[in-house]
Amino acid sequence: MDSWDAATRARVAAVALECLKTPARAGDDADGASTRVSGARMFHALGDAGRDGVGTLAALTRRDGAARVRAACARALGEVGGSNACVIRALGSALGDARDEVRIAATRACEARGAEAKTVVGKLAANATSDDPELRQATCEAIESVWRGRRGDPAPDGSEDVILFQSAECAGELTRDADAGVRAAATRCLGHLRGAAAAKVSLINKRIEDTDESVREAATEALIKLGFFNPSTGTLSKTGNYRTTKFSANKNLFAVLSGKQDIAAVRTRVKVPIGAVVRVWWPMDEAYYEAKVKAYDKETREHTVLYVDDGVEERVNFKKEKVDLRHKPSKKGPTTWIPCGMLPKKPKETKSESADKERARSERKRKREGDWIDYEGAGAEVQGVGLVGRHVKVWWPLDKAWYTAEVRGYDDGTREHVVFYFEDSEEEKLQLANERVQVFFPSEDATVPSVHGLEPKRLAVRVGKKNGMYEPGCFRGAECVSCVDDKGEPGTYLCADFDKRFGDPQTDTRRWRRSILVVPAQRSKDAPQSIDKWLRAQGDRWGAHVVGKELKMDINVDMRDFPADKGDVKPIWQRVKIIAYSSTSGEHQVVDVKEDGTTDPTRIHWLPLCMQRTAPEDGDVDDDDDDDDDDA
Repeated sequence: MDSWDAATRARVAAVALECLKTPARAGDDADGASTRVSGARMFHALGDAGRDGVGTLAALTRRDGAARVRAACARALGEVGGSNACVIRALGSALGDARDEVRIAATRACEARGAEAKTVVGKLAANATSDDPELRQATCEAIESVWRGRRGDPAPDGSEDVILFQSAECAGELTRDADAGVRAAATRCLGHLRGAAAAKVSLINKRIEDTDESVREAATEALIKLGFFNPSTGTLSKTGNYRTTKFSANKNLFAVLSGKQDIAAVRTRVKVPIGAVVRVWWPMDEAYYEAKVKAYDKETREHTVLYVDDGVEERVNFKKEKVDLRHKPSKKGPTTWIPCGMLPKKPKETKSESADKERARSERKRKREGDWIDYEGAGAEVQGVGLVGRHVKVWWPLDKAWYTAEVRGYDDGTREHVVFYFEDSEEEKLQLANERVQVFFPSEDATVPSVHGLEPKRLAVRVGKKNGMYEPGCFRGAECVSCVDDKGEPGTYLCADFDKRFGDPQTDTRRWRRSILVVPAQRSKDAPQSIDKWLRAQGDRWGAHVVGKELKMDINVDMRDFPADKGDVKPIWQRVKIIAYSSTSGEHQVVDVKEDGTTDPTRIHWLPLCMQRTAPEDGDVDDDDDDDDDDA
């Protein structure tokens, strides 16, 4: 058809348009559907010359009764010229079609349109969970096409950053796919996602050892594109070509951010995507808790959320709770919380009452654990060389996480501070005024216990009418309680299972940390309190004062008094470094320290420090680095 002149192309387009307009007949429409498919194929062959058929193709893509017609029209929209907005809207609709063949055709069309399809990346990513491996692979290839080359460069004003990050999340998940073709496509896609993919380099590295050759080749290609591997010299780079922290603010993601619509007016219409960060209001604690949305059940209309502070999952009906959706496109932009659930009525406080309550709360917190203060650059209380030796937290927006570090130097000429990250033992030079940073100011009157020489004890607990012993030495996610069941048999249960089996099913406990109670000593007049409150009180004894400290921890603690023939349990010592503290859970985060003194960021755990056995500061114990420790 390349040899056709303009007149011939016009005649073919007219015939194709007539075919598309063949009406659908009631009952058997096989002949009519075949005619419309032929018309769509003719427009597909015409390419840019088929722009006159865009409107009809878009309409049939949305509403034709035959799936093969919708698929053919979607494929044609990938090649014809015409209004980009009209084409992309139609393809976006087809990406949610009930039939796989239509979604695949629309995905391939988006791949052909390239950067024009950026606005439907979210709908492309939604098909990443399809049961059809062809659709999952096509999704990766379409997203790769969206960001490929100079046309795919994200907008300099940051308005496309969220879409870029969403692309990286989708491709990153599919690098673990069971199908080798999908893994290869996803890994190759990451190579085109610039700074957003730099945060996923660990996933690419894992594919270097994949069992499939095409996946290994894709991983090598991605590492080269991102600058982590130089094929000429064979050398590896830790930093690559892109920084994960240098994206501009997205000012137009929601209309509410630009003041076009009031927040209160949109709260019931804001859709919460999977993977978004929300905060849930807990009235009993009078506090918000941040969580990540993992799933949504259409039947129960409940979202499954994973709380950031303690790793606990919960099902929440957003319409019955006070929930806000977080929007934070970059470290330089402001954080905005957009209501996406019920807004419970609260009695109004006067400004003076509110200020007094906030001052009292801040003073209690300061006395308990010290203060993390936002660094305000030129207006900060401590600046320049005065920060050397202090602990800071640096926000990484792509990781959506704070990383704790120690300031180890300052260059007055460049105004850069040298920060040493506890988690991965890496140093970085930063102009703190250009970053989102918090500085730790320890409480002057705090008496901080030593983290060395701790000897844990089993903790008496109760849920419902069942008594048990909370076992020491456990990390987050593996907390357990031992008890004697109704048949008189001793056993050990995960705390969530202990609560579910023996707790009151009529009580809305929401979390096992709230429902499992610590049993006071027999002579104590104290009332039972939740284990959550008890652990927070214990963790606050050390708070953030001990972040950065190294110690030796026994990772083989077992103090159970059964079975009867149980022998002595020998300690296995692991050197760790404390890298963070969560005041909302009372847990400290630790990272393993290797023999050469560097940290192992693949071995990080949250744990209650009070329930661990640690070696005396000058104690003579042997480190045990056997492979058996990997299961601890």
